[in-house]
Amino acid sequence: MKRIALALAALAALMLMPSRAAAQLELCNRTSYILYTATAVQERDGVTTQGWSRIVPGDCKTVIETPLGKNRYFVYARTSTAHGGAPRDWSGNMRLCAAEANFRLKSAIGTTLCSAESSALPFAEVQTGGQSVWTTSFTESPAISTVDQARTAGLKRLLKDNGAKIDLIDGKPNQQTGNALSAFRKRTKLAANAPVRDMFDALETEALRTAAPAGYSICNDTDGDIWAVIAFKVRDYVSRGWWKVAAGSCAKAITTALHVDAVYLHVEKHGNPKLVSGAEKFCLTNMQFEVEGRGNCSKRGLTETSFATTNTKGLAGYVAHVGNSGLVAPIKLPAPKPAKPPAAKPKPPAKPKT
Repeated sequence: MKRIALALAALAALMLMPSRAAAQLELCNRTSYILYTATAVQERDGVTTQGWSRIVPGDCKTVIETPLGKNRYFVYARTSTAHGGAPRDWSGNMRLCAAEANFRLKSAIGTTLCSAESSALPFAEVQTGGQSVWTTSFTESPAISTVDQARTAGLKRLLKDNGAKIDLIDGKPNQQTGNALSAFRKRTKLAANAPVRDMFDALETEALRTAAPAGYSICNDTDGDIWAVIAFKVRDYVSRGWWKVAAGSCAKAITTALHVDAVYLHVEKHGNPKLVSGAEKFCLTNMQFEVEGRGNCSKRGLTETSFATTNTKGLAGYVAHVGNSGLVAPIKLPAPKPAKPPAAKPKPPAKPKT
């Protein structure tokens, strides 16, 4: 992800305020983007980072449930890859290790030497003043300050990401937005009384489905949580997981442009350990892992299981959709029609000879 550097003015986007009593460290989204957030806690024996928490516009999420102490806390947020345009992040000056999948990492204080499956990201410090509960709000513009304004602006942005004609991304509802929402509900068969969170889920999923941004995404079109593992070949085969993907959500398993002919996918769901499987065999474990090689699984204390093949040859981005019956066939968008050549200008009549 190309990071947008945010200097001192950007740190002002982290508006700090006392929290509601029910939360310990709570993150609120007062922007027009769906945010994926990570947190870090500095203790005597090192720094623990973990993520990712998905927060839709106008919503809040408790990311640390235990009472806050005197340790230092850090946060980082970045926009969903479903959004068009350049990605954004809300960041600071403390570089800490984070992974692309859901993660929990521990590292020494002051080091930015991260493992092969993680990289250093610029976290911002949260000044809690020693209080046991706190809320941090990510903001974008003074014009988007309330819950309702953030939700309206977020719906507008995602509608635009899905091809709707939206002139202005702000917190004011209008007829243009209402018409676009109605058309989207009709096209995706989403109930008119569906909760706003379901609308955000559907809009993000649809944007990922049609945009297929660079990398490899897994979208959950089932009615419950799924757990996914991928495998691919660079020099040798590598299998990696797990990604927990909530119903109606997507997870980015590979964030850079694809340079492989195939990515292999294994997906499990409660009651169905082979929701997505196939003829290819790779190794895995029952916890977060990265394994090199695809043979001798049992001798290495690993489990061998079956993977389905998703064809990514020639593609920079791919979105794998998983339904209740397994892998959903990819949507093939029609190729753009070639532009018609301009009509030849008629030649002026020849001048008569004298």
